[in-house]
Amino acid sequence: MGERTLFIGELALDGSIRPVNRVLSMVDLAKREGFHSVLLPEENAGEARLIKILMIYIIT
Repeated sequence: MGERTLFIGELALDGSIRPVNRVLSMVDLAKREGFHSVLLPEENAGEARLIKILMIYIIT
């Protein structure tokens, strides 16, 4: 199986990616479902980093 990446964020009308609520539970579920990495807004990175196994990529 190839690498699986979860994309988290709200797409604004101007094309920017906005932070979302409850990232910790989303990242935890992604880990349990076999995802290897998560791509999300910078504002959500601190919470997402609490889940240790996944690679966290930040959208700026």
